[in-house]
Amino acid sequence: MKITNIKTLDEVNSTNTYVKDERNTLDVGTLVRARVQIAGKGRRERQWITEGDKNLTFSFYTQSDSLAFYKLFMATALSIVKTLKRYKIEASIKLPNDIYIQDKKVAGILIETIQDEEVCHYVTGVGINVNERKPELYDPKATSLHKVLNKSIDIDAFLNEFIETFNKTHATPHLFDIFRDYVMTSTHHIQYDGKTYKLADFNQAFQCKIIRDEESQTIDCHLLTFFVE
Repeated sequence: MKITNIKTLDEVNSTNTYVKDERNTLDVGTLVRARVQIAGKGRRERQWITEGDKNLTFSFYTQSDSLAFYKLFMATALSIVKTLKRYKIEASIKLPNDIYIQDKKVAGILIETIQDEEVCHYVTGVGINVNERKPELYDPKATSLHKVLNKSIDIDAFLNEFIETFNKTHATPHLFDIFRDYVMTSTHHIQYDGKTYKLADFNQAFQCKIIRDEESQTIDCHLLTFFVE
């Protein structure tokens, strides 16, 4: 499940769409980066747009069995957090697919799957606000490395550091235990069935225990809407 090579495009609608469409021509382990992305894909059909080299958007192509989805997500999220730590930035993971610095979003992850008879194809899309000076103009709850550090970051160096970290992290023993230490459990709020809950816990199958007053239930993560107050 390693990332083994990089393909850079000047402009693309969506790196996830490109990798899905071109997967038969790409080597497994290829990461496709776009300098400009004009219709990037996020969860619930949200868009992630990149201008020039202000931000980092890429998707990488892997293959595995159908049980690898959450391992891939955990390895990707942890690799972003660990790479940010190299820049003296402490970040947390907000379920189901975001990276936060304090109460502001700095990165998002979108994993798409294509199942055939023999293997499951995974396309993991990542968007990171790197050198965006005023990310709040696009999203009031967004931040960037530039805004936190008050300086520009070498995007190529950041990407190489992420890849190096991912290639080590995906094979880490006890990955779930490490992952859960970075999840914003205490600040997660959840919308489900028209009600607001708090996240009490979650397991390796990403089933979430949610609580509200005396009520408690366990629901699959992808059925919930998470937000941070």
